[in-house]
Amino acid sequence: MKKMRYLIIGIAVVLLIMGVGGFVFGQNMYFKNRWYPGTVINEFTVSAQTMEDTMDSIREYYDNYTLEILGRNNGRMVIEGSSIGYRMECSKELDSLFEKQHNDILLPWSISEELYIKEGISYNEDMLVKLINESELVCGSGDYEICSPVSAHIEYDKDKGAYTCVKETEGNVIVVSRFADIVKEALLKGKKQIDLTDEEEYPGVYESPEITDDNYQLTQELALRNNAALRFINWKMDDSTVETVAAEQISKWMKYNNGKISYDKKAIKIWLEKMCGKYNTLGKSRTIKSHTGKKITVSGGDYGWQLDYEKTYEQLMKALRKKIDVKKTDSYMEVQSKSHKKAITITLKPVYLNSAYKLSTGKKIKDWDTKNYIEVSLGEQMVYVFRKGKVVFSCKCISGLPGERHTSTGAYYIKEHRRNYTMVGEDYRTFVKCWVRITWTGIGFHPATWQPWSRWSKTLYMYKGSHGCINLMPSDAEKIYSMSQYKEAVFIHE
Repeated sequence: MKKMRYLIIGIAVVLLIMGVGGFVFGQNMYFKNRWYPGTVINEFTVSAQTMEDTMDSIREYYDNYTLEILGRNNGRMVIEGSSIGYRMECSKELDSLFEKQHNDILLPWSISEELYIKEGISYNEDMLVKLINESELVCGSGDYEICSPVSAHIEYDKDKGAYTCVKETEGNVIVVSRFADIVKEALLKGKKQIDLTDEEEYPGVYESPEITDDNYQLTQELALRNNAALRFINWKMDDSTVETVAAEQISKWMKYNNGKISYDKKAIKIWLEKMCGKYNTLGKSRTIKSHTGKKITVSGGDYGWQLDYEKTYEQLMKALRKKIDVKKTDSYMEVQSKSHKKAITITLKPVYLNSAYKLSTGKKIKDWDTKNYIEVSLGEQMVYVFRKGKVVFSCKCISGLPGERHTSTGAYYIKEHRRNYTMVGEDYRTFVKCWVRITWTGIGFHPATWQPWSRWSKTLYMYKGSHGCINLMPSDAEKIYSMSQYKEAVFIHE
């Protein structure tokens, strides 16, 4: 029984071998004068073709040859074979390839084969180079713009409120020598189309940006810039007014060089001058209600707000350089919540060289107590004290002698009250029992017992005028001394 089984198996194996052998023999006989299955020559299939058929196909292929070149930004170039004298004379090389292929037995599992003929291909290289150098892909045109590559860089994004990395722009500037080599290779292989945007197949055909968005130094710069810029520097000017310097403004001052942050001090000072000017009311025009009830404008003087520029500059630079924990910066960038904003906020107290009753900005300045102030009319030689918007006291006065001793007009404020005060000048030394200072240059209210009050008139000051002070009768001087308040506004006008 076992012998019979082995006999059957043996017969089956012999028959199988004879069948395979017969198939291989028959296949090789069929393909004796034909290209093996799956054969491709210079981009076109010749599988199972006879040499005669192949020659006909090749002639037809190359006689009507065109090469289409696709580039970036929808760029395109077509090279007509006839424009460069493109020809194919390949019978000898073709015979050699055919003979070489048929030296091997064609087996059932044989794979397809790609063959190339190059020696029979010819073209006018000078004409090709001229076409390439003058092509739209190289030179551009009205419909096709050539754009240079742009490196990735750090830029402040207003919408995001932070610095971001702007990805590199590849551009479409062709490396002409590399492009020419690729075209020549395509011509030799008889390719119908090449796609220059395929970077794996055609690397280096386009100029590349120097820096890409994955650059380590760029990543470091982004982190440093955001940590330095993301902060809120606040000056609380009064209960309702806050002056803020935030990331967008800081980004305009910031400089980055070799891993270090610095600032454009000139630009900061220009900004600071404008900021200080915004709150500076010193010497500005003010419209007040006079004793007649009419409105008058008074300009000049030393009443008003004035920030200390130098100390404010020091405050700002210190706040810009203050180290803030990177985690706080990152948290704010992730979620711009109130708590995260507070964590990166630096609050400063404004430093003033001069202050007034209340803060006031804009064209119409009202930084004094509009209900309580003192008016001095040089034209009438009168002093008026306002309380709750009404004149509650008035008196005669004698102002400075016209010329070098005149009384300056403007808005001032009461700076001090002194009892038993000695006034000293170049040609005088005079003791008075009460002194109310208006200016630091020595103008004030004081009694003048030496003045001829019995013959007072509006013009008396023209020849009996003071050294600039507001001379008063002793009883009136006492009244002004007791009624006037420290820092109260004094408006002196013609």
